[in-house]
Amino acid sequence: NSMNSDGYTALEVYLPSILRQAMSTDFSLSGIEGIIEIIYDEYDPVTGELRIDPKAIGSSLSLYTVDGRLMSRRIITSAITPVAFPEGITLVYIQGRNIAPRIMKICM
Repeated sequence: NSMNSDGYTALEVYLPSILRQAMSTDFSLSGIEGIIEIIYDEYDPVTGELRIDPKAIGSSLSLYTVDGRLMSRRIITSAITPVAFPEGITLVYIQGRNIAPRIMKICM
């Protein structure tokens, strides 16, 4: 995510260039504030626990229905989090600062 001195990404500079609008092409800045880490996660249906990488503590854990409705949202406070999933398919979305977002599909 390189950015020019005006704060625009390469795509944001390219699109106006099609219309012959000149913009700075000096991409020396970064749009990424910190190092993005990939985390691991897994669900144990026997214990009903979601095991999450400790790097994700403090991140947001959201549960969605397959049609996109938010069921619940909470902050991850432990690497082992008990979660009661309803019958059917639930999408689990984990997002936070300096971690790559994760999506899991849980079928009960």
